[in-house]
Amino acid sequence: MQAATPVTTTDRIRQFNRRGAQWAAVASALAVTLPTAWLSLSTLAFVVFWLGAGDYAQRWRQVADSALVRACLALLAWFALATLWAPLPWPEALMGWWPYRKLLLLVLMLSILDEARWGWRMLYAFLAGFAVLLLLSYGQRLGWVPPTAGARRRPSPRTSPTPPCSPS
Repeated sequence: MQAATPVTTTDRIRQFNRRGAQWAAVASALAVTLPTAWLSLSTLAFVVFWLGAGDYAQRWRQVADSALVRACLALLAWFALATLWAPLPWPEALMGWWPYRKLLLLVLMLSILDEARWGWRMLYAFLAGFAVLLLLSYGQRLGWVPPTAGARRRPSPRTSPTPPCSPS
């Protein structure tokens, strides 16, 4: 009979960070439809926990065979090649990458979601976020929920008064 391997403090910290990264990925899926700040905070938490979880080589091996990961990385490689040919100054050309940073987050999230239940939790959180958005939309339309604070209604071209003609 063999003695159980003692769990070190480093292993506990890595396991805590791994579990935190998994829950932050679920929170990110929920926050997709919610205000942008929520998504930014949840993805920041995910990245911090993911970095603390360690085992990067194992995580890469885990996702390297995924067609989705290959597609994300191929698209990013294509953007890198296109950036080299762009007639823009470097700061502007590199800012074109900003909207596609989420593709890298997707690769990182796939590396931490090694059990099927976490994929299902992300899907359910994503659907729950859309359900909340749907309920809020109908609630606002029916007058049960006040309009979003800070959002100004733009007058419709059909209902807005015609501006007076200025003299020439």
